[in-house]
Amino acid sequence: MAPIQQQDKTIVLKVSEIILRQSKQITTGGAIELNHENGHYQTITMNASVTLSFANLPASGKLGRIILDITCPDVSYTLTIPSAVLVADSVTGGDGSSDTITFPDTKRFLYEFLTPDAGTTILMNQIGKVYI
Repeated sequence: MAPIQQQDKTIVLKVSEIILRQSKQITTGGAIELNHENGHYQTITMNASVTLSFANLPASGKLGRIILDITCPDVSYTLTIPSAVLVADSVTGGDGSSDTITFPDTKRFLYEFLTPDAGTTILMNQIGKVYI
């Protein structure tokens, strides 16, 4: 494997296996804590609007990642995210001007949350667009 050049540093990256831990699927609404220690892939079937928070993200210098798989059965439901979350333009129903994500239809949505600094900044993007 060729080393990756980064300014004046040489970094060698070797990945032999990546495992994403999955938490159990829940049907819920209200305040939901995405705990990094509960798994990197978490699922929710909404029965009301959801307000997210994050817990146990890795320390600064280590990348924390959570994939959230949401099934939204009602377009009146919303997803409220913490102010630390920066929303990419790929997120359907999010324009970056508020902390509320709306759902255009009653389908399945996959979101990825990344943080390199223990949650001070959390980057949100949508994986794909809409899953049926």
